[in-house]
Amino acid sequence: DASELGALQIVGRQVGMLLQNARLYQAVEVRAARLRTLVQLNQLISSSLETGEVLRGIARAAAEIMKVDVVSFWIVDSVERTLTVRAFSDELMGEDFPVQVVGFDRGGVGWVATHRQALDAPDVFADGRFVALDWWARRGLRSFYAVPMVYQGELIGVLALNGRRPFVFSEDDLSLLDHFVIQAAVAVQNAALFQEAESRKTQLEQVFASTSDGILVLDLSGRITALNRRGGEVLHVLPAEVMGRPLARLVEKLGGRSTWETQGGPPIDS
Repeated sequence: DASELGALQIVGRQVGMLLQNARLYQAVEVRAARLRTLVQLNQLISSSLETGEVLRGIARAAAEIMKVDVVSFWIVDSVERTLTVRAFSDELMGEDFPVQVVGFDRGGVGWVATHRQALDAPDVFADGRFVALDWWARRGLRSFYAVPMVYQGELIGVLALNGRRPFVFSEDDLSLLDHFVIQAAVAVQNAALFQEAESRKTQLEQVFASTSDGILVLDLSGRITALNRRGGEVLHVLPAEVMGRPLARLVEKLGGRSTWETQGGPPIDS
């Protein structure tokens, strides 16, 4: 009757509201999980300058959150115009991948590097641009999606996704993928800057140690922070003996009194 029909309609609306709330809750949970992952990756990037470790972490996170079978990072050598694979989300799959270096004119990642734009290939076997198809077949993979990693206008590498079926990404998925690309590009750039700084430091240390001139370096408080071998010979001291000591103490040892000390600087025996 009419009363029963009305009750059923009320129950139906309530069930519909419950289902909608459940979907909204699930969406919130998914977004929260993605944010937690991005925070963890930021912590990894800030705490490690080992490019391989950081890229593997990002690749694994991207594969897990985006439900992708395999994610890999390829790093550019702009001089040689090649890409070298540096990380796989699944290291077992990556170990037997037969092509570790490709030119810009080979494979899907080479195409992405050349054109600096994303490539979506639902079926690599029908595409004609891909290499190592035996590996794809053996692993049961077929689809490919890749995006260029660009940092301050410079091509850093390519992020590649491999799957068993064509990819269908939402706007949120593509936004998340952009975050992964940015994090990876920053990690690679940070590592490159660190390596460059370390190389320059090594060069300066070699010059400092081997020069025929005596070099003595002070900090702002007048303490000795560096003395090269030749400087030690000239002053007749061992560099290790005077490191961290006030210059005034060294001057006193050599038989003089420093102007700096008599003007009220720190005591020479400190």
